[in-house]
Amino acid sequence: MVECFRLCVSIDHQVAMTFSSTRCWQDQKILAVGLGLFGGNVSAIRFLAARQARLAVTDKRTPTELKSSLDAISDLSIDHFTLGHHDVRDVDWADAILVSPAIPRDHRLVQAAREQRKPIITELELLLSQTNCRIAAVTGTNGKSTTSALLAHLLSSNGRVVWLGGNIGHSLLGEGDRMSEDDWIVLEVSSFQLAWLPAGMLEPDIAVLTNLAANHLDWHDDFEDYVHSKQRLFTHQRPDQFSIIPKENQDFGLSFGSRVIHPESTLALLPEGWFEDVPLIGDHNRANALQAITAALQTGLDWEHIQPRLRTFAPLADRLQTIAQFDNLTFINDSAATTPESTIQALSSVKGPIHLILGGSDKGSDMLELLNCVCSRCHSCALIGPLGPRLMSQLSELMNSRADTKTPVTDCFESLQRAFAWITMQAQASAANSQTPTGQTVLLSPAAASFPEFLNYKERAHRFIEFVTTFQKHQGA
Repeated sequence: MVECFRLCVSIDHQVAMTFSSTRCWQDQKILAVGLGLFGGNVSAIRFLAARQARLAVTDKRTPTELKSSLDAISDLSIDHFTLGHHDVRDVDWADAILVSPAIPRDHRLVQAAREQRKPIITELELLLSQTNCRIAAVTGTNGKSTTSALLAHLLSSNGRVVWLGGNIGHSLLGEGDRMSEDDWIVLEVSSFQLAWLPAGMLEPDIAVLTNLAANHLDWHDDFEDYVHSKQRLFTHQRPDQFSIIPKENQDFGLSFGSRVIHPESTLALLPEGWFEDVPLIGDHNRANALQAITAALQTGLDWEHIQPRLRTFAPLADRLQTIAQFDNLTFINDSAATTPESTIQALSSVKGPIHLILGGSDKGSDMLELLNCVCSRCHSCALIGPLGPRLMSQLSELMNSRADTKTPVTDCFESLQRAFAWITMQAQASAANSQTPTGQTVLLSPAAASFPEFLNYKERAHRFIEFVTTFQKHQGA
């Protein structure tokens, strides 16, 4: 079944490549499936509109939910909108469909387009068809954004022009006229983006795999399919291009180009204590930094150029971000942790007693290892979202089955606001009863996507920061 589906997708890609390679969009009727939130497909729609394509937009969300994205294209001439639902007749109207990467591959509009042999294109495909820059592409389960941002920061030394975009949240489609072949593009690419991309369209000069663990199994057919999507980043590399791969990730059946470099080998080139000046915390960020350094070295930079750039890197928001410290309490925003592995890393990085907010939408991930860490590291745990009840049940079983397991105070809540109110009371009580002046940490590290309470992890982080700010004011801190 999986192989049959991949064959269908391959045919879609061949049609799409022929269609997009013409670079002539005038009067072509393009149906955007999924306008998206906070940008979404907006850049691709504006790109096509500027080339005189005729456009229609469909999204299952309502106009109210899509307000920010609709405002961003309000000056364009859109043929028609279908919002709050989908109508297969829109595919009949279109010459091609533009899909948001998160759209499932078995979506009924996608199936209709496939049956009608109509090209299926994405924003990333449009970007790649418009640029001849050198490309460093970063994929993996965790650490993609930090590794990509740090690599772009390192490459921008010596007067180089570097563009950072892709899954990290910034579209580069509008920058094409400003790019030259001497520039570098650093792309963060997700499994969704890679799964939709035509075979052979992305041949990065440097391809980085941060790590691999089961993720997005609610979108991919299975773990094999998820791994297969990551493989697409490396399949068409030329012999002169580099693959940066951790040694432990060679056992997933992946194949790479002839120039494979393990970031662990870079350690021999670095001075002792090299990570001390990097403004990142945790062993996982040490690994991310090592990946970025290894990739930067392949571009011709040396340690003398890299070291001062490491010191000036500004860590990304929502990743182990300290929001406030007062009354022996520390509040850390790690909302970007949407996998159990990310939260395990957070729990190992934060010192002292932890009061954890955990949960969100259920992506089908195995949570057992994380819950063992919760039992050994957390004094209390507030569970939220559709995943909350499953975690509550598994935690109860775990604590009942192991006499040596610590028993964090645990409860389940219908909203982040209620979870925050409860967890801060637990942290304050622990601080008051502590025999030592050890600080208590309230940590938002959900190990899950933000749906349905929030549109994305950024909105979830924004709300958490609001709660911290209000709480701090009430405490008079």
